[in-house]
Amino acid sequence: VFLSSIFYFLLDNVWPVSLFVRRVLFVPADLTYDYFMFFFENPHVHWSNSVLSGFLPYPYDQGIAKLIGEFNGSGAAANNGFISSGFAHAGLMGVIFYSFVFAIFVIMLEKYSNGLPLWFSISVTVVPLRSAIVSSDLFTVILTHGLLVTLIIILLFRNNRFRCTLSKFKES
Repeated sequence: VFLSSIFYFLLDNVWPVSLFVRRVLFVPADLTYDYFMFFFENPHVHWSNSVLSGFLPYPYDQGIAKLIGEFNGSGAAANNGFISSGFAHAGLMGVIFYSFVFAIFVIMLEKYSNGLPLWFSISVTVVPLRSAIVSSDLFTVILTHGLLVTLIIILLFRNNRFRCTLSKFKES
């Protein structure tokens, strides 16, 4: 925000400030509202578009993100974080379930990264955690956006053999 504001004042261009502030602060909140409004009045998905697809029929003719994009009038694929997707799957119980699973991952990441260099812990966790919070379904983040791999990497680097390699990397 600070750099975007400087850019605005020096070049008299509001685009970077607008893009950053709107995309980071307002779009996720607006999409969360759209998810809640749509799935408050329409059937929940109950994971019928993923892990339970062989057991439950999917109630819509398109994916959730595209469905919400059409609902809010943008026509875009309106991806959002784990709170929205939890609500889309099972309402309030889905939000509670996803929050619980996400909290377990965050607690494990915090516990097992203790003793590792801060720069390393941040560098391997920031992308999957950001994806979970603002842009993807939680199980998608765990399986394909790297949250599970991040946990495995942190567990491996707790091993002294890998820690020595990490400290050699830091010295060079």
